[in-house]
Amino acid sequence: MALRIKTMAAIRTAQPKPSRAGSKVRLVLFLLFIAGCAGNRIEKNQPATGGWFEDITASSGLDFMHDPGPTGRYFMPQSMGSGAACLDFDGDGWLDIYLLSFGGPDAKTTNRLFRQNTPGHFVDATVGSGLALSGHYHGVAAGDLNNDGKPDLLLTGFGTFKLMLNTGNGKFTDATAAAGLNNLSWGSSAALIDLDRDGWLDIFVVNYLDYDPKVDCTSPEGISDFCGPNSFTGTTSKLFRNAGKAVPQFTDISLDSGIGTLRGPGLGVTVADYDGDNWPDLFVSNDGQPNRLWINQRNSTFKDEAVSRGVAFTSIGKAYAGMGIA
Repeated sequence: MALRIKTMAAIRTAQPKPSRAGSKVRLVLFLLFIAGCAGNRIEKNQPATGGWFEDITASSGLDFMHDPGPTGRYFMPQSMGSGAACLDFDGDGWLDIYLLSFGGPDAKTTNRLFRQNTPGHFVDATVGSGLALSGHYHGVAAGDLNNDGKPDLLLTGFGTFKLMLNTGNGKFTDATAAAGLNNLSWGSSAALIDLDRDGWLDIFVVNYLDYDPKVDCTSPEGISDFCGPNSFTGTTSKLFRNAGKAVPQFTDISLDSGIGTLRGPGLGVTVADYDGDNWPDLFVSNDGQPNRLWINQRNSTFKDEAVSRGVAFTSIGKAYAGMGIA
Protein backbone atom coordinates (compact mmCIF):
# COMPACT_ATOMS: atom_id res chain seq x y z
CA MET A 1 0.00 0.00 0.00
CA ALA A 2 1.06 3.60 -0.48
CA LEU A 3 0.69 6.48 1.89
CA ARG A 4 0.13 9.75 0.07
CA ILE A 5 0.33 12.97 2.06
CA LYS A 6 -1.69 15.97 0.96
CA THR A 7 0.40 19.02 0.11
CA MET A 8 -0.65 22.59 -0.45
CA ALA A 9 -1.29 23.52 -4.03
CA ALA A 10 1.41 25.42 -5.84
CA ILE A 11 2.59 28.50 -3.99
CA ARG A 12 -0.13 31.07 -4.41
CA THR A 13 0.72 34.70 -4.89
CA ALA A 14 -0.92 37.78 -6.26
CA GLN A 15 2.14 38.40 -8.41
CA PRO A 16 2.32 37.31 -12.07
CA LYS A 17 2.59 33.59 -12.58
CA PRO A 18 6.24 32.49 -12.27
CA SER A 19 7.96 31.07 -15.30
CA ARG A 20 11.02 28.81 -15.60
CA ALA A 21 12.11 28.08 -12.02
CA GLY A 22 8.67 29.10 -10.78
CA SER A 23 6.75 26.91 -13.18
CA LYS A 24 9.24 24.14 -12.61
CA VAL A 25 8.51 24.65 -8.91
CA ARG A 26 11.17 22.20 -7.96
CA LEU A 27 9.12 20.61 -5.18
CA VAL A 28 11.45 17.93 -3.93
CA LEU A 29 8.74 16.85 -1.47
CA PHE A 30 9.49 13.21 -0.83
CA LEU A 31 6.00 12.86 0.64
CA LEU A 32 4.99 9.72 -1.26
CA PHE A 33 5.60 6.59 0.76
CA ILE A 34 5.70 3.00 -0.45
CA ALA A 35 4.55 0.00 1.51
CA GLY A 36 7.57 -0.03 3.84
CA CYS A 37 5.91 2.14 6.47
CA ALA A 38 3.08 -0.32 7.00
CA GLY A 39 5.32 -3.31 7.52
CA ASN A 40 2.96 -5.71 5.66
CA ARG A 41 4.28 -8.14 3.06
CA ILE A 42 2.60 -9.77 0.09
CA GLU A 43 3.22 -13.53 0.16
CA LYS A 44 5.13 -14.81 -2.86
CA ASN A 45 2.30 -17.10 -3.99
CA GLN A 46 -0.50 -14.66 -3.30
CA PRO A 47 -2.06 -13.56 -6.61
CA ALA A 48 -2.34 -9.84 -7.15
CA THR A 49 -5.88 -8.50 -7.25
CA GLY A 50 -6.35 -5.12 -8.85
CA GLY A 51 -3.58 -2.56 -8.54
CA TRP A 52 -0.36 -3.07 -6.63
CA PHE A 53 -0.89 0.00 -4.49
CA GLU A 54 -3.89 1.35 -2.66
CA ASP A 55 -4.48 4.93 -1.54
CA ILE A 56 -5.27 4.70 2.18
CA THR A 57 -4.71 8.35 3.04
CA ALA A 58 -8.22 8.91 4.34
CA SER A 59 -8.16 5.92 6.67
CA SER A 60 -4.50 6.13 7.69
CA GLY A 61 -4.86 9.00 10.15
CA LEU A 62 -2.11 10.98 8.41
CA ASP A 63 -3.84 14.34 8.58
CA PHE A 64 -1.05 16.66 7.41
CA MET A 65 -0.91 19.75 5.20
CA HIS A 66 2.50 20.98 4.09
CA ASP A 67 2.99 24.70 4.69
CA PRO A 68 5.19 26.42 2.05
CA GLY A 69 5.43 29.58 4.14
CA PRO A 70 4.26 33.15 3.54
CA THR A 71 3.39 34.05 -0.03
CA GLY A 72 3.83 37.40 -1.72
CA ARG A 73 7.49 37.19 -2.70
CA TYR A 74 9.72 34.88 -4.71
CA PHE A 75 11.73 33.31 -1.90
CA MET A 76 13.73 30.61 -3.69
CA PRO A 77 13.95 28.04 -0.83
CA GLN A 78 10.14 28.09 -0.76
CA SER A 79 10.06 26.33 -4.13
CA MET A 80 12.03 23.33 -2.89
CA GLY A 81 9.51 21.60 -0.63
CA SER A 82 10.22 19.41 2.39
CA GLY A 83 10.99 15.79 3.19
CA ALA A 84 10.03 13.03 5.60
CA ALA A 85 11.48 10.09 7.48
CA CYS A 86 10.23 6.63 8.43
CA LEU A 87 11.57 5.44 11.79
CA ASP A 88 10.49 3.21 14.66
CA PHE A 89 10.94 5.91 17.29
CA ASP A 90 9.24 3.97 20.11
CA GLY A 91 10.75 0.54 19.40
CA ASP A 92 7.45 -1.30 19.00
CA GLY A 93 8.45 -2.86 15.69
CA TRP A 94 6.26 -0.60 13.54
CA LEU A 95 7.63 2.22 11.40
CA ASP A 96 6.39 5.69 12.31
CA ILE A 97 6.51 8.85 10.17
CA TYR A 98 8.02 12.29 10.73
CA LEU A 99 6.89 14.97 8.27
CA LEU A 100 8.63 18.30 7.71
CA SER A 101 7.02 21.65 7.02
CA PHE A 102 8.39 24.92 5.64
CA GLY A 103 6.31 27.65 7.23
CA GLY A 104 9.30 29.45 8.73
CA PRO A 105 10.53 30.05 12.29
CA ASP A 106 7.47 32.15 13.19
CA ALA A 107 4.86 29.87 11.61
CA LYS A 108 2.00 28.34 13.57
CA THR A 109 2.45 25.14 11.58
CA THR A 110 5.14 22.69 12.70
CA ASN A 111 6.77 19.44 11.72
CA ARG A 112 4.61 16.48 12.78
CA LEU A 113 5.35 13.06 14.24
CA PHE A 114 2.89 10.23 13.59
CA ARG A 115 3.04 6.94 15.50
CA GLN A 116 1.80 3.76 13.82
CA ASN A 117 -0.56 2.24 16.38
CA THR A 118 -2.07 -0.47 14.18
CA PRO A 119 -0.95 -1.72 10.76
CA GLY A 120 -1.40 1.12 8.28
CA HIS A 121 -2.94 3.52 10.80
CA PHE A 122 -1.25 6.44 12.54
CA VAL A 123 -1.95 8.79 15.43
CA ASP A 124 -0.43 12.24 15.93
CA ALA A 125 2.33 11.97 18.56
CA THR A 126 3.81 15.44 18.04
CA VAL A 127 2.68 17.05 21.30
CA GLY A 128 5.26 16.46 24.02
CA SER A 129 7.75 14.82 21.64
CA GLY A 130 10.01 17.85 21.25
CA LEU A 131 9.62 17.58 17.47
CA ALA A 132 6.98 20.30 16.98
CA LEU A 133 9.58 22.43 15.21
CA SER A 134 8.92 25.43 12.98
CA GLY A 135 11.36 26.57 10.33
CA HIS A 136 12.42 26.30 6.70
CA TYR A 137 13.01 22.53 6.75
CA HIS A 138 14.02 20.50 3.68
CA GLY A 139 15.65 17.18 4.57
CA VAL A 140 15.73 14.66 7.39
CA ALA A 141 17.76 11.51 8.07
CA ALA A 142 17.03 8.92 10.77
CA GLY A 143 19.54 6.68 12.51
CA ASP A 144 21.03 5.70 15.86
CA LEU A 145 23.87 8.20 16.34
CA ASN A 146 24.84 7.26 19.91
CA ASN A 147 24.32 3.48 19.69
CA ASP A 148 21.67 3.36 22.39
CA GLY A 149 19.25 1.39 20.23
CA LYS A 150 16.95 4.35 19.53
CA PRO A 151 16.79 6.21 16.18
CA ASP A 152 17.69 9.89 16.25
CA LEU A 153 16.90 12.58 13.67
CA LEU A 154 19.10 15.00 11.73
CA LEU A 155 17.24 17.91 10.10
CA THR A 156 18.49 20.24 7.36
CA GLY A 157 17.03 23.35 5.78
CA PHE A 158 17.52 27.00 4.99
CA GLY A 159 18.70 28.76 8.13
CA THR A 160 18.20 25.67 10.28
CA PHE A 161 20.19 22.54 11.15
CA LYS A 162 19.35 20.27 14.07
CA LEU A 163 20.30 16.99 15.69
CA MET A 164 17.30 15.72 17.66
CA LEU A 165 18.37 12.98 20.07
CA ASN A 166 15.84 10.26 20.94
CA THR A 167 15.76 10.08 24.75
CA GLY A 168 13.03 7.44 24.92
CA ASN A 169 9.38 7.55 25.98
CA GLY A 170 8.48 9.34 22.76
CA LYS A 171 10.68 12.35 23.47
CA PHE A 172 13.50 14.04 21.55
CA THR A 173 15.92 16.75 22.65
CA ASP A 174 18.01 19.22 20.65
CA ALA A 175 21.64 18.08 20.91
CA THR A 176 23.05 20.11 18.00
CA ALA A 177 25.33 22.49 19.88
CA ALA A 178 26.40 19.93 22.48
CA ALA A 179 27.40 17.54 19.69
CA GLY A 180 29.64 20.14 18.05
CA LEU A 181 27.51 20.31 14.91
CA ASN A 182 27.09 23.44 12.82
CA ASN A 183 26.08 24.07 9.22
CA LEU A 184 25.57 27.66 8.12
CA SER A 185 24.89 26.72 4.49
CA TRP A 186 21.57 25.95 2.85
CA GLY A 187 21.20 22.25 3.64
CA SER A 188 19.01 20.34 1.20
CA SER A 189 19.38 16.77 2.46
CA ALA A 190 21.55 14.45 4.55
CA ALA A 191 22.69 10.86 4.94
CA LEU A 192 24.08 8.84 7.82
CA ILE A 193 27.14 6.78 6.90
CA ASP A 194 29.70 4.78 8.87
CA LEU A 195 32.53 6.18 6.76
CA ASP A 196 35.38 4.51 8.70
CA ARG A 197 33.51 1.29 9.64
CA ASP A 198 34.06 1.84 13.37
CA GLY A 199 30.46 0.97 14.21
CA TRP A 200 29.33 4.58 14.73
CA LEU A 201 27.25 6.51 12.22
CA ASP A 202 28.80 9.66 10.79
CA ILE A 203 26.92 12.55 9.18
CA PHE A 204 26.99 13.74 5.56
CA VAL A 205 25.11 16.96 4.76
CA VAL A 206 24.30 18.01 1.19
CA ASN A 207 24.30 21.78 0.73
CA TYR A 208 22.75 23.62 -2.19
CA LEU A 209 23.55 27.25 -3.06
CA ASP A 210 25.07 30.37 -1.56
CA TYR A 211 21.65 31.97 -1.81
CA ASP A 212 21.05 35.64 -1.01
CA PRO A 213 17.36 36.45 -0.36
CA LYS A 214 18.04 40.08 -1.21
CA VAL A 215 18.71 39.22 -4.85
CA ASP A 216 15.66 39.66 -7.08
CA CYS A 217 15.36 37.56 -10.22
CA THR A 218 13.23 38.00 -13.33
CA SER A 219 12.06 35.82 -16.18
CA PRO A 220 13.28 36.39 -19.77
CA GLU A 221 10.19 38.58 -20.17
CA GLY A 222 11.33 40.79 -17.31
CA ILE A 223 8.70 39.56 -14.85
CA SER A 224 9.58 38.89 -11.21
CA ASP A 225 10.27 35.20 -10.78
CA PHE A 226 11.93 32.58 -8.61
CA CYS A 227 15.69 32.50 -9.05
CA GLY A 228 17.16 29.49 -10.81
CA PRO A 229 20.21 27.51 -9.66
CA ASN A 230 22.49 29.37 -12.06
CA SER A 231 21.78 32.63 -10.27
CA PHE A 232 24.05 31.64 -7.37
CA THR A 233 27.20 29.65 -6.71
CA GLY A 234 26.92 26.07 -5.58
CA THR A 235 28.39 25.39 -2.18
CA THR A 236 30.25 22.52 -0.51
CA SER A 237 28.86 19.53 1.35
CA LYS A 238 29.75 18.73 4.96
CA LEU A 239 31.11 15.56 6.57
CA PHE A 240 31.13 15.07 10.34
CA ARG A 241 32.92 12.14 12.01
CA ASN A 242 31.31 10.53 15.06
CA ALA A 243 33.65 10.39 18.08
CA GLY A 244 31.84 7.29 19.36
CA LYS A 245 30.46 8.54 22.66
CA ALA A 246 27.19 7.95 24.49
CA VAL A 247 26.71 11.72 24.45
CA PRO A 248 27.20 12.37 20.71
CA GLN A 249 30.27 14.34 19.67
CA PHE A 250 31.25 15.11 16.08
CA THR A 251 34.27 16.60 14.30
CA ASP A 252 34.00 18.47 11.00
CA ILE A 253 36.34 16.65 8.59
CA SER A 254 34.89 18.15 5.41
CA LEU A 255 38.16 19.62 4.14
CA ASP A 256 40.46 16.86 5.38
CA SER A 257 38.26 14.21 3.76
CA GLY A 258 38.18 15.97 0.38
CA ILE A 259 34.41 16.39 0.51
CA GLY A 260 34.70 20.12 1.19
CA THR A 261 37.08 20.84 -1.69
CA LEU A 262 34.53 20.83 -4.51
CA ARG A 263 31.46 23.01 -4.89
CA GLY A 264 28.13 22.08 -6.39
CA PRO A 265 24.38 22.71 -6.03
CA GLY A 266 23.63 19.43 -4.28
CA LEU A 267 20.08 18.21 -3.73
CA GLY A 268 20.18 14.47 -3.14
CA VAL A 269 22.49 11.77 -1.80
CA THR A 270 22.64 7.98 -1.61
CA VAL A 271 25.05 5.78 0.34
CA ALA A 272 26.21 2.50 -1.23
CA ASP A 273 29.33 0.48 -1.97
CA TYR A 274 29.74 1.57 -5.59
CA ASP A 275 33.16 -0.01 -6.25
CA GLY A 276 32.66 -3.33 -4.46
CA ASP A 277 35.37 -2.93 -1.82
CA ASN A 278 32.95 -3.22 1.14
CA TRP A 279 33.39 0.43 2.11
CA PRO A 280 30.49 2.93 1.85
CA ASP A 281 30.64 5.55 -0.90
CA LEU A 282 28.48 8.61 -1.62
CA PHE A 283 26.64 9.72 -4.75
CA VAL A 284 25.45 13.35 -4.80
CA SER A 285 23.02 14.64 -7.44
CA ASN A 286 23.70 18.25 -8.42
CA ASP A 287 21.22 20.67 -9.96
CA GLY A 288 22.51 21.64 -13.40
CA GLN A 289 26.14 20.85 -12.54
CA PRO A 290 28.16 17.60 -12.76
CA ASN A 291 27.16 15.01 -10.18
CA ARG A 292 29.68 13.77 -7.60
CA LEU A 293 30.56 10.15 -6.90
CA TRP A 294 32.65 10.19 -3.74
CA ILE A 295 34.60 6.92 -3.54
CA ASN A 296 35.77 5.99 -0.04
CA GLN A 297 39.58 5.71 0.04
CA ARG A 298 39.39 3.68 3.29
CA ASN A 299 41.40 6.28 5.22
CA SER A 300 38.65 8.81 6.03
CA THR A 301 39.14 10.54 2.69
CA PHE A 302 37.03 10.47 -0.48
CA LYS A 303 37.81 10.97 -4.17
CA ASP A 304 35.31 12.19 -6.75
CA GLU A 305 35.20 9.62 -9.57
CA ALA A 306 31.91 10.63 -11.18
CA VAL A 307 33.48 11.52 -14.55
CA SER A 308 35.63 8.41 -14.91
CA ARG A 309 32.73 6.16 -13.89
CA GLY A 310 30.26 7.80 -16.28
CA VAL A 311 27.76 9.28 -13.84
CA ALA A 312 28.72 12.98 -13.86
CA PHE A 313 26.82 13.86 -17.06
CA THR A 314 24.10 12.59 -19.37
CA SER A 315 24.92 10.29 -22.28
CA ILE A 316 25.46 13.36 -24.48
CA GLY A 317 27.80 15.06 -22.06
CA LYS A 318 25.43 17.53 -20.43
CA ALA A 319 24.86 18.05 -16.73
CA TYR A 320 21.63 16.74 -15.23
CA ALA A 321 19.15 18.91 -13.39
CA GLY A 322 19.55 16.41 -10.57
CA MET A 323 16.88 17.07 -7.95
CA GLY A 324 17.02 13.80 -6.09
CA ILE A 325 18.39 10.29 -6.10
CA ALA A 326 17.23 6.92 -4.78
